[in-house]
Amino acid sequence: MDMKCPLREAAAHITHSESRAPCPSQFRNMNRSKRFMSKWEKLIQRILTMSKDMRFDELRKVLESYGYEMSAPRGGSSHYTFRKPGAMPITIPKHEPIKKVYVQMVKEIVESEVSNHEND
Repeated sequence: MDMKCPLREAAAHITHSESRAPCPSQFRNMNRSKRFMSKWEKLIQRILTMSKDMRFDELRKVLESYGYEMSAPRGGSSHYTFRKPGAMPITIPKHEPIKKVYVQMVKEIVESEVSNHEND
């Protein structure tokens, strides 16, 4: 179903890449469940798609929901460590936007937790 979107075609010279987001004219045709995702679903989707504008608090929220505990840095550092029994600790600096490598680490945790949940 390859629908041409005049708005996307007009912006193509600006973005230099094809966006996967639906065109506003196609948005009306999406089913209701896709249009009205919860905040949590949107946050997980942003992590899985490696969004470039992730904030520290968003990653913290996801890690804490999967049982990780955050420990505050010592000695003026900005690096926070998240620990969970039986898992490797993860250290993330509190700089924004978060670098892609740290989003990738959280993405791997989300995917691991999802696969563990499916196996239960």
